[in-house]
Amino acid sequence: MVKAVDAFDVDRGTAFSSYAVPCISGAIKRYFRDHGWAVRVPRELQELALTIQRLDERHFGEAGRHATATELAATAGVDVEDILEAREAQRALYSDSLDQHRRCEDGDDASLLDTLGERDPELDRAVDRAALDSVLAQLDDRQRLIVELYYRDELTQAEIGRRIGCSQMHVSRLLRTAVTQMGSIAPAQNGVSLGRAA
Repeated sequence: MVKAVDAFDVDRGTAFSSYAVPCISGAIKRYFRDHGWAVRVPRELQELALTIQRLDERHFGEAGRHATATELAATAGVDVEDILEAREAQRALYSDSLDQHRRCEDGDDASLLDTLGERDPELDRAVDRAALDSVLAQLDDRQRLIVELYYRDELTQAEIGRRIGCSQMHVSRLLRTAVTQMGSIAPAQNGVSLGRAA
């Protein structure tokens, strides 16, 4: 209304209402076109989607059925692919509520929120694990096996010794050497903490 008042030219000899009504109506339509969509899509697609919706409604009123994409393309003067793309864009006009009830396969009603998974706590450790694996790759096979058995499989040094055929003391020395070696490699790879990532 304010923009219509500012832009109105009294010298043209027309009634203010004749000028203001189309201005206000256009501003409201532009606002809903630009801000009313749940997902932002290009303006051309928005306009085409609304156009084919009106054409389809008119066709339904005349023929008693919805128009095909080919019929809409011919009426609107665009390609069939444009019609299909605009129909897909039309789905972005509204979004479903997370509380909206849906019929599940087992017959029970559940909201969309109920179907969403939970956050996997291991995701936070994925980067640490990847960095630790790159540090482990620089150890020899025996050291890597000992470190993995001790930290990942949580075997005791005696159990590891029995598995690889050496004493618990020797496993302790090999483990200490491996951890020291890893400690010297890790700072160059953003300081991986063995205790956290293992």
